[in-house]
Amino acid sequence: MIRYHKGKYEVEVYLGRDTEGNKKRIFKRFLKKSDAKKWEREVLQRKEENGELLNDKILLPEMVNNFLEFVKNTRPSTTYVSYRSDLSSKLSKHFEFSSMNSINMKQLNHFVDNLVASGLSPRSINRAISASRSFFDWATNSEEAVLYKNPARGLKKLPIHDNPEIKYWNNYEIELFLKEIHNHSYKDLFIFILNTGLRISEALGLTVDKFYSNNNVISIDMQLSK
Repeated sequence: MIRYHKGKYEVEVYLGRDTEGNKKRIFKRFLKKSDAKKWEREVLQRKEENGELLNDKILLPEMVNNFLEFVKNTRPSTTYVSYRSDLSSKLSKHFEFSSMNSINMKQLNHFVDNLVASGLSPRSINRAISASRSFFDWATNSEEAVLYKNPARGLKKLPIHDNPEIKYWNNYEIELFLKEIHNHSYKDLFIFILNTGLRISEALGLTVDKFYSNNNVISIDMQLSK
C-alpha cells in the first residue's frame, strides 16, 4: 500500500504473521512515487519467491559489517571509525550468535546493562546506544532492510550529570602522562592532541592539506561528506 503523507510516499507491505500471531509489516518512506512503487514491487517479489522476507539465519554481526560498509562509503571517516568501535567491539560481541529477528527491547536493555557493569562512562555508553539505534534504523528502513520493526526505537540514553567545573591537568599530571607514553607507538599523536586540544576524532580526521606551514596553522573543518 502506498500513500502520500507530509511530502513523502509511504509504503507498507504486509508479510504475514509471526509465531505469536502478530501481523508483520515492513515500512519505508520515499520522496518519489516511482521509487516507492519500485521498492514495493521488489519486496512483494521477494516475498513471493521466498515465502518470507525476513531471514532468521541472518546474524547481527553480518548485518553490522554491511552497515559499516555503508557508513564507510556515505559518511565522514570519523563517523565510520566511531561506529566501527562501538558496533564491532560492543554490539556485535554481545549479540555474536543472535539473529536479527530475535533481538527485542528487553535484550537491548540487557546489552546496555552489561555496558554499565563493565565500567564504561555514561558518555561512552550513550555513544554506543546512538550507534546501535542508527544501525537498527538502517536495518529496518534501508534498501537492505531485513527487519519489519525497529527493536531499538525506544532505546533510551543514560542521563548525564555534567560537572560545571572544568578540570585541567596540572604540570605534575602532564609529566606523569608523558612518562607513561614514553615508549608508546602513538606517542607523537598523544603529544599532538595534548598540545592542540583537539578531540581524538578531529586529530584522526586531519589531512596534510589542512596544515599551513607558512603561518603554522591547522584548519579544522566540519566534515559533511567523506
